[in-house]
Amino acid sequence: MWTLTRVAAMSVGLGLMTWLGLVAPVAAAEEAAPAVGVVVMEDALTGPGPVRPVSCPVGRNVGEFVGEGYFMKVTGRCSAADQVAGIASMGDGVTLSDGEVRLEVKAVTGVDQARFATRIRVQPDRRDFYLGRVVPATGEAEIVKVTGADVTILAATTVPAGLLSPDGWNTMAVRAAGPNLWLLLNDQPVLSAADSAYERGRVRFAASRLGSLDDDRESSVVVRNLRVSGLAAGDQARLPTYQAPTTAAPVAAGPPPPPCSTPVEVPRAFRSVTPPAGVAPDIAAFYGVWEGTWSSPFGSLPSLLAVEDIDAAGATVQYAWADDGGSLRAGGVRAFPRVLSDGALTWGGDPKFTFRMSGDLQTIAGVRESRGSISTVTMTRCSA
Repeated sequence: MWTLTRVAAMSVGLGLMTWLGLVAPVAAAEEAAPAVGVVVMEDALTGPGPVRPVSCPVGRNVGEFVGEGYFMKVTGRCSAADQVAGIASMGDGVTLSDGEVRLEVKAVTGVDQARFATRIRVQPDRRDFYLGRVVPATGEAEIVKVTGADVTILAATTVPAGLLSPDGWNTMAVRAAGPNLWLLLNDQPVLSAADSAYERGRVRFAASRLGSLDDDRESSVVVRNLRVSGLAAGDQARLPTYQAPTTAAPVAAGPPPPPCSTPVEVPRAFRSVTPPAGVAPDIAAFYGVWEGTWSSPFGSLPSLLAVEDIDAAGATVQYAWADDGGSLRAGGVRAFPRVLSDGALTWGGDPKFTFRMSGDLQTIAGVRESRGSISTVTMTRCSA
């Protein structure tokens, strides 16, 4: 056994964190991780269920099912703007306040650069969460808080030689009880931290490759045997929950949409993540590319909305607009809208965008609110 390690939090930007590398522990604390109790869900990760296939453009990074489990391959950045070479997949239907997320992970290729992370309490915008991560080849492990582009390393260590198999199966678990977080490797607690920013949220898994972002070397892991449990002596109201996927009603059938005609280009390569089973049809129908022209007191503006990833809680979209012939230049942003109780997508404050699906799932009605001015748009599906 060794001393469970806690370090003072250090908040850094993504680029600076990469340059600095692993932080050295500055303090130690003996803390016992709470015992786990009831198992909420288990899945071998060999087929659709709590995770689903994902991909970056032209298959550069992928998550897919193989014989051993769920295979996650990274060969570089998903887009030129990304600050990490990686791929992530949502744990569909899993919500965690207190409890443990445990699975087995094995580095397969590019073993010396392979890193795997379990994200917990992922917020609806998918940019705010905690994570535990490990590099099996070196034993480097961290507990991290992510708030948008800001990364706070809550705890970090290098585990003793022999605890992990660099290219074999290892168990990894992230455990949470209120503000307290633990990382366990091969059932041994190796890190603890405390932070109260996020109380509850989704679960997500991510594989990344260390080293140069512009390198095209492949690094991959395979994960299997996911298990989500509550705490033995935990508050029943804070148990993890799991809503098993069900067969989703199909999005309205019909011929393929026509090519997009709006003179707008998506700012980043479109990432395709099929909506998970069980998502309501009026929400799943947002998935894909939509175009339309805004009508406002100041004139008209062609625009495009690309919904890359969506579930019952939130979405990842790219929104782009054309040059209006005046002061507004063409541009675009990636946004992380929330899904409202009525199924609408919304993001922003000023301006605030809200999009609602039509009853026949064929059009989207959009509203833009800014400084008392309201603009509207009706969007139709197209193929980019």
